[in-house]
Amino acid sequence: MTDEELRQLAPLGYYKWHWQLFRANRRVQRMDYIARGLYRELLDEQWSDGSISSDVAELADICGCPVEVMQEKWPQIAGCFLEDGRGRLYNQTLEDQRTVKDAIRVKLAKNGGSGGSQKAFNAKLKLATSKQPLAPASNCYDDASNCKKEAHEPQASTENQSLSGNSLATASNCHIEEKSREEKSRETTNAHRKDGDEREDASEVKKAARLKNLTAWAERCHAAYPRKIAKQDSLRTFIKHISKVGKERKISDDSAGAYMLGRVEAYRDSSLVANTPADKIPYPATWANAGHYEDEDAAWTVASAPRPSSKPFEPGINIRPSGDPSQAESDRAFIEFARSQRDKGVISAHDLAVLNRLENSNTAPN
Repeated sequence: MTDEELRQLAPLGYYKWHWQLFRANRRVQRMDYIARGLYRELLDEQWSDGSISSDVAELADICGCPVEVMQEKWPQIAGCFLEDGRGRLYNQTLEDQRTVKDAIRVKLAKNGGSGGSQKAFNAKLKLATSKQPLAPASNCYDDASNCKKEAHEPQASTENQSLSGNSLATASNCHIEEKSREEKSRETTNAHRKDGDEREDASEVKKAARLKNLTAWAERCHAAYPRKIAKQDSLRTFIKHISKVGKERKISDDSAGAYMLGRVEAYRDSSLVANTPADKIPYPATWANAGHYEDEDAAWTVASAPRPSSKPFEPGINIRPSGDPSQAESDRAFIEFARSQRDKGVISAHDLAVLNRLENSNTAPN
């Protein structure tokens, strides 16, 4: 089956509803009952058409609700859909299920086509003539040939006529045996299909359980990260890298999740984060995609900045002798400078002593 034929496959009349994943999803939990109903309607529309419109008015028409209601509820629903680059929206989980189902349908169609061709070829080999209607089986060819010969010799003896009757009976038995074999073959095929469906269902359940476990670890990593932003991208990224760590290190998902959580907490508690403004800390998805969880702890250590030492006041070259005409101006400049240094906690002992003396004098400005 070509890609064009695959695209022309009519959508199945059903799809699996993973109610556990639906109810466990944080975004769904924040929806009210109206938003959940609209979300289900839009999922059905996507399954039918492959995607949904991004226009709120069209979405309201699909769900049969007022535009005002859709405008109010759409912010709760929008995060469950992604844009496909053509202005259309789709739910990733639903599309993954469609891909799996269509692959199975294509495989069955190919197997059915090849099986039908072989069956037609076998049928041509076993076609009976009008004189020999009951001879489809290969082990009846010899007796059927006798039947055909007797049919062209009307003057044959009674013995030959008896042989012809036996041939027809044998051919009839062969026809019954052939039909029985076909029925058994169909039963075997159906049993194999049922077994395959059961294995597929078991595999889907196993995948859903693993995804739920990975999501729980990703939630904990996001909660521990020092900058909690873009949660959906964060969860998807942490799930991907936890799975990657488990595969590369050949450890379980729980061990990989615990490792990732430990690295996130170590980064959060590092001096690098403590000395970085909150808006300069990378997004959690950016941090994980860059592989920073594999950094050594030393990379996140920043030496404490030394407190700058303050030299004695220079603008006025320290305190001038009493009676100097510029003394008052120098005092005012010094007091302004020293107060700012004191507020920053970097004033020298010398300047602090002078500031205290000037502030206690009657000439200190307020």
